[in-house]
Amino acid sequence: MIHPRRARGAAVAAWALLGLALAGGLGGCETAAQDFGEFMNFNSPSPTEAATWMFHRDAEKRRLGITLISNSYFGGEEPYMKVYREAITDADPMVRAACARALGFHGAPEDALPLASALSDSSELVRWESAKALQRIYNEAAVPALNNAVVNDSSVDVRMAAANALGQYRERRVLEALIRALDDPSLGVSHHAQRSLRILTGENFGSDPVAWFDWSRSAAEPFAKARLYTYPVYRRDPTFIETFTPFGRKTWEEPGVPVGWPYSASAEGASESTAGPRS
Repeated sequence: MIHPRRARGAAVAAWALLGLALAGGLGGCETAAQDFGEFMNFNSPSPTEAATWMFHRDAEKRRLGITLISNSYFGGEEPYMKVYREAITDADPMVRAACARALGFHGAPEDALPLASALSDSSELVRWESAKALQRIYNEAAVPALNNAVVNDSSVDVRMAAANALGQYRERRVLEALIRALDDPSLGVSHHAQRSLRILTGENFGSDPVAWFDWSRSAAEPFAKARLYTYPVYRRDPTFIETFTPFGRKTWEEPGVPVGWPYSASAEGASESTAGPRS
């Protein structure tokens, strides 16, 4: 749980920022209340209440407060970033998972370090959210933890997410880990490992680890034909109401390059589709 003295200071900053948002001082939706109204229903807490919940003694309130704030258009402001960065070591795994997701939405390259550490968390949910967050943040310091996760994590979901995240990194040690992941007993892990290998190399040897290994050993420049990496986003088919009512239609997030991406997106080849419900 966040230290009470730090919580009071962060709460003051949070309330001040929320006041600006409600007065129209921050960009995005017209008001913070509108943004929250789209996320929850009319019984939802106000933005100020949600900010207060981030420091609540009850873990479920902390989790919900962090989730609401991080899903708002002002959720990446510094007062909230300080909360996510500190609370990722909260005693409650649901709070830690919410902070990992928040850092994925709003984090900087240096936030890859606590996320990489969270890949060894005792909670599968925390590890999964951390691996997904690392799909959105480029930092080579995260590679050892991702390489370990894609091969050794006990969770299929974590291994799939790690395999996807590794598609950013044009390093031979990453190729080796992904080739090992091709032999994973889960077809999902093998599929995501293949996809990352295709993005990194521009080659396609299917799920054959021997062919990939032989090629990687002989290739002088294995990343010469690398393609653009974009992180996956959630999408689903429209519901009946969304199809026939203009006001019910949703705008889904578009795939994008990770923060800290060191390559020129305009110079890259086309990326593969990254939309999907998970991974």
